[in-house]
This record gives sequence, C-alpha cells and structure tokens, in this order.
Amino acid sequence: MTVGWNYAKPRDKGWKTFFAKNSRLYEKGNFVVLVHGKNFIFDELFLFEGPPEARAFYEEGYRQWESFADDSDESCGFQEVSLYKDGRQIATKDSAPTHLSETCHE
Repeated sequence: MTVGWNYAKPRDKGWKTFFAKNSRLYEKGNFVVLVHGKNFIFDELFLFEGPPEARAFYEEGYRQWESFADDSDESCGFQEVSLYKDGRQIATKDSAPTHLSETCHE
C-alpha cells in the first residue's frame, strides 16, 4: 500500500487518520525516497506495507512520478531514488531525464 498526499487541514479528523497511518508505515521502515533533479526542488517519501511493494516501486514504479517543467519535452529526472528496508538504506540510484515522447503516464 502506498500512502499518497492528503490535503486535509490539521484540524480535520482525516488529518489524524492520515498521520496515524503514515506513522505506522514509517515505523515499519519500508519506503522509497525520490529526490527530483534539475531545478525541481521537491523530495517525496513513499511508504509501503512490506519490502516487496517498496522494491517494485524502486525498480520501475517511481517513473510515474516524473515531473516536466513548463512546456519542456524533457523530464527533470531524479537526482536520487533510494530504497529502504526496515529503516536501512539498501539501494540507491539516479535516473536520467526522459522525454515526454518516451513515457506513458496513465
């Protein structure tokens, strides 16, 4: 299970549920960190129930999160894609920018 962004306000009951779920998954320690490249300053943390889901996301799933600035055909790529299991980094790589014509985002 991947936890996405929740736009609930901190006062909302949804925020408390979101925070509790994230805390539980973060403590499990199975996550992937994405650090976007170029001048796109935005890091993302993806939390997973187990190592197999985290590994699958690290291998290919992260590509769905590529960002394209302005009207550019070239993505920002990723400066870092890191895989964590039980809270320890077990793999890391970078990912060169791709061209919009090479990607298939659903």
